[in-house]
Amino acid sequence: MKRNTNKQALAISKRMLTPTEFVEVTTFADALQTIDHQRTDKSRLDALLSRGEILDIEQHGIPIQALFDNANTLGIDPKYITRALARYPSKEEIEASLESIGSRPTIIVIAKEYFRSLLDTLNTEFPQNHFKESSNYSTDSASWIKGSINQVTEVPTEVRFLGFKIKNTTLEKHDKLAEICLSNGDRRYSQIDLYNPLFLQACKPTLKKLENKFKKYIIPIQYFHHY
Repeated sequence: MKRNTNKQALAISKRMLTPTEFVEVTTFADALQTIDHQRTDKSRLDALLSRGEILDIEQHGIPIQALFDNANTLGIDPKYITRALARYPSKEEIEASLESIGSRPTIIVIAKEYFRSLLDTLNTEFPQNHFKESSNYSTDSASWIKGSINQVTEVPTEVRFLGFKIKNTTLEKHDKLAEICLSNGDRRYSQIDLYNPLFLQACKPTLKKLENKFKKYIIPIQYFHHY
């Protein structure tokens, strides 16, 4: 490995640049250095937030239009914002690009979106509660994936040794709300088991939206309730 590195260094040291290449390389290197130095600098973000126009960025994000509306405040020419955004395509643009070449999402991609979307819905509907998924994305070649969505509650308890209390602590109590099994081939159907009526009450629109989005790629879903 070291020998290859030495060869590369020697090759670079002997390479000659044209005047145009010299200007372009040094300009690009300077830009990369600036990006690395400013990557974690939040001063521009703080300047934007100080105007009070954008709230709750962690949950809702920052509208792209805000970049253009505040270009002068940020000290950036809008045309460079447009060029920079080309490196950050939206989720919808990525999906449209993949669909245009006939690419199919793996069952893992589908399952991850199911769990993420359902958890987002639950956290929005019940912000005072805590929810987690329990699933196993074990292999990229899987044709089905099973997991559950649980409501998590912290239960106070004591740690004892030989009958003596050592310390107070908390344990997580997991109450299953739904169990989800998605298949794109091996099983006769995909299945969602419902264990709590509040889950369906909150997530029914999300479930229907996900079904419509992925109906071309998974076996039709059957629902079973346990209450």
